[in-house]
Amino acid sequence: MEVIHAWTERRKLFADEYVFYLGDVTEPTYTSADEHIANTSRMLADAITVHHSHMPEIEITSPTTAR
Repeated sequence: MEVIHAWTERRKLFADEYVFYLGDVTEPTYTSADEHIANTSRMLADAITVHHSHMPEIEITSPTTAR
């Protein structure tokens, strides 16, 4: 089985202003994309994972917002 680690490429998916909240917490779990990638790559270093992508419908509501 080929193992592919694409953390640098994954980091490019997130904005520099990235903030991540997990669940219903009021404080962010991560306050930067770099922090998220560093912690996630460390936690998954010995794991085999499978990722699925689903295409949500996104409505652009203004030049800077969407839902």
